[in-house]
Amino acid sequence: IRATLRMRKDIAVMNIESPLLAKDPIHIRVGVNTGEVILCDLGASDARIDLTIIGDTVNVASRFEAAGKQYGVDNLFSEHTIEPLLDKYAARLIDRVKVKGKHKPLGCYELFGEKDKVSPREDQLIEEVSRGLEAYRSGQFEQALAIFESTDPLEKVVPEGALNPSRLYRERCRQLLEHRPQDWDGVWTLTSK
Repeated sequence: IRATLRMRKDIAVMNIESPLLAKDPIHIRVGVNTGEVILCDLGASDARIDLTIIGDTVNVASRFEAAGKQYGVDNLFSEHTIEPLLDKYAARLIDRVKVKGKHKPLGCYELFGEKDKVSPREDQLIEEVSRGLEAYRSGQFEQALAIFESTDPLEKVVPEGALNPSRLYRERCRQLLEHRPQDWDGVWTLTSK
């Protein structure tokens, strides 16, 4: 978590201080999960050796990194990583998802920062989005839509038409109001890797 916060801070400084990056800034996405992995080096001892990690934990982190683009966020942390530390870090639940190849839903969170260093606007956003997600998960799409319309101005400033979680949920709620699912459990399935 600290590494993600440090990377975000250092990249922001680099983007401001470098004339080259000011015109074409660096943007990254991070996916983080906690669990067991296999760490191994591949290759022959007299040739190039690549150090790699593999396993379900790594696959979920990779899916979360890619899913960040779908939600318009630069980081997604699994519930296994962030939930035990929510007393120290400010994060909002973004979704409960089934990643490709898995059947058990997993909570994914966007990290804002250390709890005592986030702005009142971010605190309000976390609280209001949480209310919106409760309504959404319980199938109260009209109520959820109204909440997500009110949270959009609290999101990070992005160009009109660009994606953020509030805009994504507004669109989902509109779709779900048009085509109400019969067996709604509030879990979204990520269909791409």
